[in-house]
Amino acid sequence: MQVPHIFSPGFPSKANEVNENFAALAAAITDLEARVAAVEGAAPIPGKYFLMGYQTGLIPGGPGGAVIEGIVYTGNLTLGDGTTSGNVSAAITESKNELHISPSGSGRQFVQTPETIEGSWNTTSGAALALVMPSDPGQPPRTLRFARGAGRLFIGNHLNAGDGSSVMLFLIRTGNL
Repeated sequence: MQVPHIFSPGFPSKANEVNENFAALAAAITDLEARVAAVEGAAPIPGKYFLMGYQTGLIPGGPGGAVIEGIVYTGNLTLGDGTTSGNVSAAITESKNELHISPSGSGRQFVQTPETIEGSWNTTSGAALALVMPSDPGQPPRTLRFARGAGRLFIGNHLNAGDGSSVMLFLIRTGNL
């Protein structure tokens, strides 16, 4: 931080120059307070993020058998200003590995499916950052609530007791809007 005027011993200072220095310091402090509030506050920090994550699931047996799944997520995500719905844009790739087991347990099939997630990603209007992920067929949308670490890392976790899946996502801030 630089002040506009530097004073030397033995030279008189002018009131307007002293006031300009104080105004510059006050503006810098106000800006710093806003930045600290954004890091420590509840609202998400607008910016660009790299997303990576992992999901595991054990879908119980039924007429089609049981499924054990492992999914890796990678991609980029941009959070807009505020916490209102619709301020998130994302390009996420999902690499899914599933082991399908027949009802009798005698047959097993490994399925590998890379795909791009399509659907709406929104933040909730609650106090903390949360993403609403696109819903799978027959399932309600999943909401991941994120904890914050040092303003650059968000960690989200979701457990779906209905289908036995557990999701862990990491958002790593890579830049400003």
